[in-house]
Amino acid sequence: MKSVIRLMFVLSLVADMAHAEPLVSYSYGTPVELKGILEQASADNPSYGYGKESYYVLKLEHPIHVSARSDDHSPAESNVGSIQIMGKALPVTLESGAVIVVKGTLFHGDNVHHYRPVLMNAESIRLANMKADPAGVRLKDHVITMQDGEAIR
Repeated sequence: MKSVIRLMFVLSLVADMAHAEPLVSYSYGTPVELKGILEQASADNPSYGYGKESYYVLKLEHPIHVSARSDDHSPAESNVGSIQIMGKALPVTLESGAVIVVKGTLFHGDNVHHYRPVLMNAESIRLANMKADPAGVRLKDHVITMQDGEAIR
């Protein structure tokens, strides 16, 4: 009886793996557009005496793979489910839980302010259910307009 239960368990695992979607692969330094849920997080950063530091995270709709980059020694990262957002599209007033689309380039974390292994230098952020608007991006009740790489409220 135990062997039948074990066999059924193994078969169910194999069936789940057969239905799993392959990870989409991206490269560091290449422009990408990713969709996910915005989360604001904070972490203790005792280095340099900063204390708690807040940062934005894009919790991805589906995990991704990021290929290694030999020219700057950025390692490959697989099954990446969240990415720290940085760059000129921030700071903006966003609410955690918003479904957003972020355009930018991926890079690998390399200092004490990088709390995720993969980060994005964000060029633009918009709500997922809205079309991109060259004059600005409507986020909740705020209109953010990009001018010379600076966010204006």
